[in-house]
Amino acid sequence: MNSTEVLIVGAGPVGLSLALECARHDVAFQIIDAAAQPSDKSKALAIWSAAQEVFSAMGVLEKMRAEAFLPEAVRFCTPRRTLLRMPVGKFVDSPYPDVLLLPQSATERILGEKLQQMGHSVIRPLELIGMSQDGQGVTATLQNPEGRTETLQCSYLVGCDGAHSATRHAVGGVFEGVAQPESFILCDAKVSGETSLPPEVLIYLSKHGVLPMFPIRENVWRIISTRDQAAGTAPPTLDEMQAHLDERGPGGLELSMPEWLSCFRISERKVENFRVGRVLLAGDAAHIHSPAGGQGMNTGVQDAFNLGWKLGVILRNDGDPEALLNSYHDERSPVARQVIAEASLRTRLSILTKGPLASLRNLGAFALGHSDRFIKKFAVNFSGVTISYGQSPALGKEEFWDEDWQTHGFRVGHRMRDASVESDGVRVQLLSEVLASTKHTLILFSGVRPNYRDADLVESIRQAAAGFSSLVGTLAIWRGAHAPDESWLLDPDASAHKKFGTENCSAYLIRPDGYVAERSQPADFKPIAQALAALR
Repeated sequence: MNSTEVLIVGAGPVGLSLALECARHDVAFQIIDAAAQPSDKSKALAIWSAAQEVFSAMGVLEKMRAEAFLPEAVRFCTPRRTLLRMPVGKFVDSPYPDVLLLPQSATERILGEKLQQMGHSVIRPLELIGMSQDGQGVTATLQNPEGRTETLQCSYLVGCDGAHSATRHAVGGVFEGVAQPESFILCDAKVSGETSLPPEVLIYLSKHGVLPMFPIRENVWRIISTRDQAAGTAPPTLDEMQAHLDERGPGGLELSMPEWLSCFRISERKVENFRVGRVLLAGDAAHIHSPAGGQGMNTGVQDAFNLGWKLGVILRNDGDPEALLNSYHDERSPVARQVIAEASLRTRLSILTKGPLASLRNLGAFALGHSDRFIKKFAVNFSGVTISYGQSPALGKEEFWDEDWQTHGFRVGHRMRDASVESDGVRVQLLSEVLASTKHTLILFSGVRPNYRDADLVESIRQAAAGFSSLVGTLAIWRGAHAPDESWLLDPDASAHKKFGTENCSAYLIRPDGYVAERSQPADFKPIAQALAALR
C-alpha cells in the first residue's frame, strides 16, 4: 500500500494552491484529479488583493500579473448612463490594490508549472471512489479510467474536488442551502462595433435584466445574462447572446469568434463542518455561491493558505492536531457564510428589472457613486484584506496591549497590512517578508523614542523566542536612521511604527498566513510564549 502524509483530491486552483503550500511547508503529499487533462475553460476570472498576496507568497503572482487584464474600474450603469463607478485599488491597503482578470485555465496552468518546478506533479486521471479513517489516518481507494483500483494510506485527506465533491459525499457531508430558480448564460467572445468600451468591468442594469461584461484580453469579453427558464438549460448560441447584448447593453456591439458558451444556475450551499476527523474540505467542496463579486476562487485559495501551514505544523509534530484542525473550520466557515450572504444580496439586487425596488436600487447606486466613503467600503470589501478570524482557538487573547493604543495597529485575528522599512539602505516590505516565511514571525518594535534599555529588552525576547520554538523567526525594527547593531531593520520616518500602533517598545506575533496571533505593548515574551504553546 502506498502512503503519504496528505492526499489532495482535486487539482483546480484550490487543490494546486494547497499542494504548493504543502511543498513550501515540507509536507509530503500527493495530488490527484479525476480529469485526464486540466480544464481549458476560463471559469473564474477575478483575483482580488488578498488572493494576490497569497499568490505572491507562492511565487506565482508576477507571472499572473503579466498575463492578466487589469481593469481600471468597476462600473454599474444603465444603457444610457453611469450609476456608480468604483476605481479599482483607490482605497485598498495592499501592495496589489487592483484586481486581475485572468481565466481560471491560465491560473491553473501557472500554478501547475510552479508545482512542477518544485518537483511535484498532478496524478491524473485518478478518481477517489471510497475511503475509511481511524485515529491513525485515512485509507483512500482510488480508481483509474480502466477500472484498476489502488489504496493509499495518508495522515490527512483534503477534498478540493469542487461542488460535486466525491470527498464530501464519502464522509457524508450535508451541503446545506438552496438552488436559485434563475438560469444564467455566458459567453467569452470577441466584441467589436461602433461603441467604444472602457477598459473596465461593466455591469449593465436594464428593465430586461442584468448584463455584466468583463474584459479578458484585448477585444475579448465575458458576457453574462439571465435567461427565461422556458428556454431550458442548453448552452446558448452566439445569436442568443447577441440578442441579450443588443437588448441590455449599450448598443452598437457585435459578437464573434466565441471561445466558450455555457448555461448555469446558482446554488448557495455550505457544509456544516469543514472537518470530519482527518478529512478536510476546501473551496467549492465546502461552499458554493453566486459568482457576483468574483469571490469563489479567492475564498477557496485562502482556505488552502489557512490550512497549509497548519498541516505543516502538525506533521512536524510541533502542533496540537485537534486545536489546529478545529481552528481551520472555526476560521474559514464564518468567512464562507459571509461570502455566500453577500453574493446572494448582490445577485438579488442585480436581477431586479423594474418596479420601485429597481428604481430605488438605481437611485441609490447613483447617489452612492459620489461618496468616497461608500466606494472605499465597497472596494475594501471586495479586496478581502479586512477578513478577520475573531475568537479562533489558534489566536491569543490580546490582553497585553496598552489600553490607550487598543484601536491602533492590527488587532489579534486581523490580517496585518504592509509597511516599508530599510535594510542597508534597501526598502523591505514587511508583508512580503512575513508571507514568504513558513514560520510565525515575531516583529519587535523599538518604539518611537527608543533607548538602549528597550534594545536590550528586544534582544532578550528575540533570544527567548529562538530558544522556545522552531516555529518562529524574528524581525526587529528600530525607529531612526541608526540602530544599535546590524541585526535591526530601520524605520527612519516612524511610518511602520505608526501603522502598527507601536508608540512604545512592542511585539507582534504574525502567523504564516499573515494574521496577527498575538501582540503586546509594552513588549513582553509571556503572551508570545502562550500563543506559541497553544500550537503544541
